[in-house]
Amino acid sequence: MPTTACQNRPQTPNHKIHNDLTESYYPCAKSRCGHPWTVRYREPGGQTGRQREVSFPLKTQARQFAARVEHFKDQGLFLDPKRGAVTVRVYAADWLERRLVGENTHRSYESFLRLHLLPQLGRKTLAGVERADIDRFVAAVSSRLSASTVHDRMTLVRGLFQTAVDERRIPRSPVDGVRLPRVGTGAVDEDAIPTREEVDLIAWHIGPYYRLYRPGWA
Repeated sequence: MPTTACQNRPQTPNHKIHNDLTESYYPCAKSRCGHPWTVRYREPGGQTGRQREVSFPLKTQARQFAARVEHFKDQGLFLDPKRGAVTVRVYAADWLERRLVGENTHRSYESFLRLHLLPQLGRKTLAGVERADIDRFVAAVSSRLSASTVHDRMTLVRGLFQTAVDERRIPRSPVDGVRLPRVGTGAVDEDAIPTREEVDLIAWHIGPYYRLYRPGWA
């Protein structure tokens, strides 16, 4: 069973004199002492399981975490919390590096992560991203990108979090079941629109019959 304890409390019963009010580790009597709280637990395996500890700023957070650990152990879904403690920014960089995609696709992924996903979710841990965070993210990008582009980019986001699930970093993906904007008939993916340089390249290669006159062209 996980245990929670204020970090201001002695870790052993022989830690100096407990009733010495000048001792910096004197046990707290206040319900809101302001000290961090530590959860100590064992991984599955009984007494042979590795002992872990995680600290939280609030007692309620520590107790909630302890309850989740016990629940996951009972259900056989236990994951090492430290694996989900990596930030989305750090994990996204590693995830993108491992994608077997073409150069243009890689550049497109990197641009979307840098401009859209990481500014909003980059500081959160993988385990800390909730469904509500994804809903807010979808709403934000939908105000700047077309619906078809949002659908395409959310495939990337879904893949990122599903990989985290497959690697047993998080128990489930926060993207599952998220609602996306409706794609209208005839919608065009913004990436399918050629750039000016690409248009010029096309113009150079079309036949003279279809080419409009432009100053400077041969």
